Amino acid sequence: MHLLHQAHNGNFSYGESGATAEAALAGTASLATTLDSSVTFRARDRSNGAPAAAVQRGSSGVSRLAEMRAQASHLVSLSRGARALVVRGVWHEATVAVKLNCIRPNYFRPDLLLEGPLSKSLRAPNVVETFDYSVTQLTLEEMREVQAADDALANDRGRYSRASSGWGLLREDSLLGCMATGGHPDVHDPDDFCGPANAHQEAGYPLTYSDALALVGAAPGGFLTQIIMEFCDQGSLSDHVARGAYGQAALGNRVALFGYLRTLHDVAAGMSYLHSNGVVHGALFPANILLCSSRGDSRGYVAKVSGFGMSGLASSPSRGGPLPVALPGISNDPWLVPFLAPEQLEGAAVQASDVWSFAVMAHNMWTGVEPYSLLVPAVGPDGSPALLAYGPRCHVSNVPAGVCDGSLRLTPPGGMPKPLWRMLGACLQHDWRRRPAFPQVRAVLRELEASLCGVKE
Repeated sequence: MHLLHQAHNGNFSYGESGATAEAALAGTASLATTLDSSVTFRARDRSNGAPAAAVQRGSSGVSRLAEMRAQASHLVSLSRGARALVVRGVWHEATVAVKLNCIRPNYFRPDLLLEGPLSKSLRAPNVVETFDYSVTQLTLEEMREVQAADDALANDRGRYSRASSGWGLLREDSLLGCMATGGHPDVHDPDDFCGPANAHQEAGYPLTYSDALALVGAAPGGFLTQIIMEFCDQGSLSDHVARGAYGQAALGNRVALFGYLRTLHDVAAGMSYLHSNGVVHGALFPANILLCSSRGDSRGYVAKVSGFGMSGLASSPSRGGPLPVALPGISNDPWLVPFLAPEQLEGAAVQASDVWSFAVMAHNMWTGVEPYSLLVPAVGPDGSPALLAYGPRCHVSNVPAGVCDGSLRLTPPGGMPKPLWRMLGACLQHDWRRRPAFPQVRAVLRELEASLCGVKE
């Protein structure tokens, strides 16, 4: 079956930035073929919007592990996903976020290294900026070298040290030693490095580079990608939703409704840019939307799209019809799966798949609960799938089948204005050919801001 890609521009041109995703991807393939540090791929340096020192280094490409360690200092844990670790750090005197991802040799495919070069090639107001990226194939010698450097620094600071110079042998009072033993729930001293179980994750404890490597499962032969990007100080949209940021919108609060609509517009703007450059995001859900403080915005923040680990490039249409996009894979992340479109769950993603995910995310923002968590499949009088009723949570393992066969559907949440649900319902059309594109979604959101909130810009 031929699937429609809706790229408005297939040549991946970025104006003055000069970087091209095709060139970056070609370099990734070279790395996969040679596995040699003499082969490099680079996106052209950009000076606009990045810290001044970013252009001085321009070090994107294949690096030694010690060089990657030296790029950022003062690492503090932020979040850990199914495939990656994100920490806060200091890079050329600027506070940044550093994302580490390690691919095991037996799972390696060239497209899994696309995130670094692709993310640096993209720049827009509603897309998280990538300043630099590096890729290396890990060796035991380099990992020991990094650990020795961490040990030396720790000894100089007199805070803590590891029990030996062998990789993976940790003191019980080190961060990873705590994680391995589940922490010490009987310890209440706030200055204790271990503290209660998982306290280091909640409080944002400092990490050594060796700690970070262990957290992403780094091992000799694996491929490590390190991405240095702008630090979004207000966290993720999922955090915002969990705090009930948009709960008052359903009660008719115009301020909350405006914040909800404008945040959706931010996401739609970022996605419009990605789609216009032939990118399928593939993992659009609240955890991949980051919020940056903004004094010029009445909400106090701007939302930006991030997380390109599952992204792919739209191929050119053939004479027989458009072709699906090859993504790095279907995630088994239970938090992401409920946001995926039926065709993506079946292994054939298109740009319209992101539109579906956007609508599920909008539903989640409004209700504050997981998609399908209040729904159970129902059957109509004739035995066909019917509208859903409220009931026990639908287990995530049942979601893909229900979404794909149409028996599991989202219903209008309480208090949502009919014009808004009409737009989201169009985005949730089971036939991806009938879904609107993001420029259309943006236009509707602007109209809703004017009609529902009295905001005109």
